[in-house]
Order: sequence, then structure tokens, then C-alpha cells
Amino acid sequence: MEQVDILAKRLRCPSTVIAKAKEYFRLSQLKYKGLTDFSLAAICLELSCHQLGEAVDKKRCQRFSGLQVKQYLNSYQNIEKILKIQSRTTLRDIALRIGLPELEAPAGQVLKSYQNHLKYKHGSARYEAIDFSSSLYTAAAIFTASKLLKMKCDKSKLLAISSNNMKTFKNVMEEMQEAAASIVQDILDTNCTGKSTIEGSDDQVESITKNPGTVECIRAQSFQERCVSNPKRQEYIEWKEKMLKAP
Repeated sequence: MEQVDILAKRLRCPSTVIAKAKEYFRLSQLKYKGLTDFSLAAICLELSCHQLGEAVDKKRCQRFSGLQVKQYLNSYQNIEKILKIQSRTTLRDIALRIGLPELEAPAGQVLKSYQNHLKYKHGSARYEAIDFSSSLYTAAAIFTASKLLKMKCDKSKLLAISSNNMKTFKNVMEEMQEAAASIVQDILDTNCTGKSTIEGSDDQVESITKNPGTVECIRAQSFQERCVSNPKRQEYIEWKEKMLKAP
């Protein structure tokens, strides 16, 4: 599996991605024929990055594979099916991956408003032709929600999860922002008050409340204590530990 290590170094992949890519590589060698080891390694690394929410340059993966674009995409999709990797990613999955589980609910509001917007603006034909459960729309909804709530979010990770190029991702995100304009206040009222938001990161707390005493009080709690009092945070910790232990 040295091909995985060689390409991972060029792509600057973290150790968690490398470990998962090697597992995909081993399984793919048993079930899929017709690719060189370097071609297979490139595909497995991209798959691993997408599954773990890590940024990856799709064009570089394709170039390192030595395959033509169409051949690379076909092989990628075939291996994805063979390994039974779920290409659709739920809002909860993405929110957990990026460490912001509190974005799940507002992202759901954004996605719903976007669906209504498309149906009203373009009619049922376009609305029914779109798979809103695909990672492009769920990732864009998460990022749009983070912008509305002024929460720091890793755009490169969400772009990787979306499995699309920046232009497509940006276009969908801008449409979602337009659609969510009418419900911004509802999103803020629902998600910027109460316990779940206060239990975010220190930066988020400081941006939401100007009361130093409250901030100091929250900072005095340990991270684990906050996780116990917030089910979504606890779920994120459990998910992260599970992914790190995965082969």
C-alpha cells in the first residue's frame, strides 16, 4: 500500500484519512479489477477525504491517478458502489463532522426555505428533479446557516463533503441565502437564544453575549462538562472517537 502513502504525502492528507484510504484500498483490490495501484490509491484517498470531511483537490487526485476525467469519475462511482459507501450525507452527519452539531436545526430551516423557494420560483418540474438529500445541498445548507448565525465554519471541509466544485457550491449557497432572507429572524430567534448556542465555542459565546461574567462562567467549565449538559455536543464527541478508531 505504499502508493497510498506516496500520494497522501503529495496531497497532504492527515493520518486518519490515510488509515481509512488503506482500508478502502485493501477491499477494492479484492473486489475491483482494471486499475493500477496508483489509480486505485488516488480514488481511495479522495473517498476517504469525503467520508471524513477533509478538504481534497479533486483535480490533483484525478491527475495523480493517470486516468482521463471520465474514466476517473466512472471508476470512482463504481468503487463507491462496491464498497457500499453512502454518498448522501445528512445534515446531522455534516454538523457532527465539522464539530458544530448545533447547526443541524437551522440548516434544516434553510434547506426547507430553499425547497419552497425553488418550487415557487421555478415550478414543480425543477423542484421534483432535484435530490435535496445529496451532499451538495446539505453541505450548502450547513454553510449558509453558519453564515446567518455568524458562526465560524470550515468552508473547505464543506466543499469537500459536497463533492462539487467551488462555482457550483457557491451558486447553490447564494440561492439558499436569497431563499432564507425571509426567515432570517426566525432562525436567529430560534437558534441564537437559549442553552444550545451558549454552549458553543468561546468565540461564539463572546459574539452572542457581551456579559463578561457569563463568558467567564462558561470558560470555567471543562469541555467534558459542557458535553454532558449538551446532548448534541456529546454526540459529536462519540462520533469523533468512533471515526478515529475506525480502520
